[in-house]
Amino acid sequence: MEDPLCDWEDARTPNEAQLMADSVKSDVESELFQNFVTYEVIEQKEEEESGRKYSKLKVKIGEKSFLHLKVLLPQGSGTASLITAEEKTEQDQL
Repeated sequence: MEDPLCDWEDARTPNEAQLMADSVKSDVESELFQNFVTYEVIEQKEEEESGRKYSKLKVKIGEKSFLHLKVLLPQGSGTASLITAEEKTEQDQL
């Protein structure tokens, strides 16, 4: 289901999306009280909302386990910030 309030589009290369996910990995592990050996971005979308840019990432963390991350993109030369991390299945839409 598409979000009618947001303009979603694929905007990052796979490498850029992985680097972004890696930059918030320790925050994700702390929030979910888990350590991930497998942590691979398989899907990414971006949105702009109220002048701020966000990225949604689907991250594979196991054979049948996935996370959906929402990350606030930096303005200028700042760093990405984790907004939410939720455990999901492969069938769950990003």
